[in-house]
Amino acid sequence: SKYGATLDPNRIKWCLTVPAIWTAREKDMMRDAAFRAGMILDREAGSSKFQIVYEPEAAAVACTKQHVLDLVAGDVFMVVDAGGGTVDLTSYRVENAPAATGADAIEPHVVFKEAAIGSGGTCGGTYIDGNFLDWVKQKTTPQAWDTFMQSENAREDVFYLVEAWEQVKLALKPRHLEQAAAGQRIPLPVALWDSIPLPIQETLKGEANGRTRHLILTPSDPEF
Repeated sequence: SKYGATLDPNRIKWCLTVPAIWTAREKDMMRDAAFRAGMILDREAGSSKFQIVYEPEAAAVACTKQHVLDLVAGDVFMVVDAGGGTVDLTSYRVENAPAATGADAIEPHVVFKEAAIGSGGTCGGTYIDGNFLDWVKQKTTPQAWDTFMQSENAREDVFYLVEAWEQVKLALKPRHLEQAAAGQRIPLPVALWDSIPLPIQETLKGEANGRTRHLILTPSDPEF
C-alpha cells in the first residue's frame, strides 16, 4: 500500500555502509558485489543509484536526525565505531547547521567535513573474544583445551564460556574500576576443568581463593 504493486528499481538509490578504514580496492569490491547482486544494473554508470557511505558518517547523520546530537556550525565531534570486526575513529566539523530547532532542526541539510584523517584497525569485538579464548587455552594448558574441544558438548560449552566473558565485558564500567582491579571471575565448563592436569587445577584454585572451575582475569592479563 505504501510503494504500490511493483517497485521500480530505477527509483531506488542504494546506500551501503562500509568501515571507514576500507581502502579504495575494498570499496570497489563492494560496488562489484552490488552489481552482481542486481542492485545496480550498470557497473560503471550506477553511481546515481548506488552510494558507498562510511559507517561513522551514517552514524553521525542518524544521531542528528534522531536529535541525539544538537549541533551548531563550528562544532567538532568524534565518532567511535567499535564493531565486531573493526574499530573506526573519525572526527567531523559541522560546516553548516540550520538555526531551527525541533522537528525541522535537520532541514534542509547539515554539512559535515572531516576534521582530521580517520584511523582504525581490525580490533573489534570478535578479535577480543578470540584473544580471550586463547588466554583460557594457555591458562588451562593447550593439551587440556584440545581434549575439551573433542568432548561431546564442546560447541555449547564454548558458547557458555564466551557468554560468561560477555557479562564480564558488560560489567566493566568506569565506576567499577577498583572492583575490576581485584580480578574478574570466569566460570569454566565442567568438561574443560576435568581435562586440566591436577597440579594446574591446584594453581588455578589458589588464584581463585579456593574456588574450583574458575579463572581469575586481572588487569595484568593482556586480554583484560
